[in-house]
Amino acid sequence: MKYMIYGTGRVAKDFIYFFPDLEILAFIDDKSDVCISASLEIVTLEEAVSKRNEYDQIIICTFDKNAAVECLEEVNLK
Repeated sequence: MKYMIYGTGRVAKDFIYFFPDLEILAFIDDKSDVCISASLEIVTLEEAVSKRNEYDQIIICTFDKNAAVECLEEVNLK
């Protein structure tokens, strides 16, 4: 399976540290331009929507999961 991670902060960094074997394509974040991993890009929500056929699931890696769910649902992602 291929994944996108919603978030670019400490939770996302910890997640990729604990699960290095997952195929993570990119981070989703409209507010940050700091990549926590040199090998992964940061995409906007709109880019994530347009790349929907390239990944299987989105993993939410933020402290405020409710806000993340709301942002994803606004663009019809789950």
